[in-house]
Amino acid sequence: MSDDDTPRVITVSRNAAASRYELYVDGDFAGVLEYSETGKRIIMTHTQVFDEFHHTDAAETLASQSMADATERGLVIVPDSPYLVDYLEHNEVPGAAVEHPEQY
Repeated sequence: MSDDDTPRVITVSRNAAASRYELYVDGDFAGVLEYSETGKRIIMTHTQVFDEFHHTDAAETLASQSMADATERGLVIVPDSPYLVDYLEHNEVPGAAVEHPEQY
C-alpha cells in the first residue's frame, strides 16, 4: 500500500475559547472553521484547510462534523463561508436548522 492509499485519521474538535473548530489529519493541525455564537445561532464565518490537505476529504469532514456538533447543541447554522454554502447545496446535515445570512 502506498502512502497515498494509507487511510488517514481525521478529527475535528470544538475550541470554544477560540470560537473555532479545529481540524487534525494524522495528528497534524490541518485547518479551522471559525464561528461566532449569537443567542441560538452559530454563524460560521471562515473555513480554511491548509494546502497539503486539499486533496483529501478533510474539508468535507470539517464541515460535516462542525455542523453536526452545532445541530446536536440545538443551534441554528448560519453559513457565512463560501465553502459551507457550497457544501450545503450538495450535502444534507440531518436535523440541522439552517438560516442563510439574508434571512436574519
